[in-house]
Amino acid sequence: MPEPSNKALTVFIGTYTEKEGSQSKGIYVYRMDLSSGELTFLWEAKGIINPSYLEYHPQQKFLYAVNEVQSFGGEEAGGVTALSLDPGSGELNVLNAYSSQGKDPCYISIEQTGRFALVANYSSGNAAMLPLLPNGQLGPATDVVSTLARAFTRIGKRLLLCIRSCPTLRIVLRLLPT
Repeated sequence: MPEPSNKALTVFIGTYTEKEGSQSKGIYVYRMDLSSGELTFLWEAKGIINPSYLEYHPQQKFLYAVNEVQSFGGEEAGGVTALSLDPGSGELNVLNAYSSQGKDPCYISIEQTGRFALVANYSSGNAAMLPLLPNGQLGPATDVVSTLARAFTRIGKRLLLCIRSCPTLRIVLRLLPT
């Protein structure tokens, strides 16, 4: 990420690229003037499908995006894309991508050690854990868990909105719709 100053901040914006009528092409990078709030377009990372939610690595050298789709890389699942960040320009370069092991991933978080990405798959109602390699690349999912069926008796669907780790309790929290 470009060095933030007291006057400016780099902003990354994920989009839906495959919605009907969408002209979005991927992830957009802007500079925000903190005194005025004005956004200045810097550039875009094209070709990343539906990067609807973004998350920084704790070291801020890498950015991760969920690819909110139901089919990705020939699998009936969404995806997760790893990108490297150029600290001077904010330019993003795709490192690799893997299946999220569920449909419509809508949320990604990086646990506090920076060794794992946690992904919530909205339509499948499951969550996956993907290892993060020292070079920022993703590894394939090492664990996939489904949500408890009892939690869905009111809505009749398995939906998952969020997944986060809790560093003080050493647990993972999954948020379900009510």
